[in-house]
Amino acid sequence: MKTPVRILIVEDESLAVMAIKESLERTSYKICGEAADHDSAIALMKTESPDLVLLDIGLKGKPDGVTTAQSLKKIKPVLIFYITGRMEDETYERAKKTNPIGFLYKPFRPWDLVRQIDLALHNYHEGNPSENRLKSYDDDEQKTDLISTSDYLYLPDRTARFRIYIKNIIYLEADKGYTELFLTSEELDRLKRKIRRVVVAKGLSNILDYLPNTFYKLSRSVAINMDHLDRIETSYLVLGSYEVALPEGTRQPLLERLNAIRSRKRT
Repeated sequence: MKTPVRILIVEDESLAVMAIKESLERTSYKICGEAADHDSAIALMKTESPDLVLLDIGLKGKPDGVTTAQSLKKIKPVLIFYITGRMEDETYERAKKTNPIGFLYKPFRPWDLVRQIDLALHNYHEGNPSENRLKSYDDDEQKTDLISTSDYLYLPDRTARFRIYIKNIIYLEADKGYTELFLTSEELDRLKRKIRRVVVAKGLSNILDYLPNTFYKLSRSVAINMDHLDRIETSYLVLGSYEVALPEGTRQPLLERLNAIRSRKRT
């Protein structure tokens, strides 16, 4: 079954929200949240991870809808569809820079909204072919920017919804500008993809910038998730079902890092 497009509504007029919900209730789209201002939209973006945001440009107060769109896109490369009662030329130019997939003026008839969204998504996907998809074969290579939240590392596919639970990354290994992410079986099952590897076209240090401090750089080419560290042997580490070689001279610094983490947890 095709996964429905998840829509976040950002609108501060209750009647407009009701009209939008009425328009979408008999479609295949799924409303995953409603927000009336910038801050609540940001909170819902982080918890619900929508695919598309229906966003009122003229939100009362500040920040306005355009600034809200800019903030949302910093969290995830989400699609923006603006709804507005009126728009000055200056506002239009600002809005255009956020690369929305569509505009619709209020008031609108219920089916106008549905058709405009359908058309906008169709045109977006036609104009953004498979180079943005995450491929699903063994030697998978990702040449795309990364985005992270407290829970997820995003590797955009065609609909910008491919995400990896950071907690389910066991360790990372780099080679010649590419970094391979080794995932738990739980994560591979959740992704429902028949892949053995996820490889990102970025160096290890660059990827670590997107990850929390539970990840420890063991060497120039290997970083481990300390939460998956089960055992430290003389020459190797055990992380779940994986064994990772322990380079000479790295055992003691690793033990010191573990002790520091344990001390912080006790306090």
